[in-house]
Amino acid sequence: MSVVVSDASALIALQQIGQLTLLERLFGTLLIPPAVARETAAGGTLPTWIHERPLAQPLGIPIIGTLGVLFAAKRKGIITAVR
Repeated sequence: MSVVVSDASALIALQQIGQLTLLERLFGTLLIPPAVARETAAGGTLPTWIHERPLAQPLGIPIIGTLGVLFAAKRKGIITAVR
């Protein structure tokens, strides 16, 4: 599995549709900057597969966005449809 970096918008959008764990199932470990951790945890705790880390500039990591995550999950048979 890959290690990916996420911003808050993807985490919030997937949480709102009840599909946050798609990221874990597709990629394994997720890295987020401290500011994203503060914005998304909002007084709670992060799942154990999400790790807060200070991050440098992108190092050639592909960007696929929230829709890309949903379509990848459909391609891999993790979900049956993207609606």
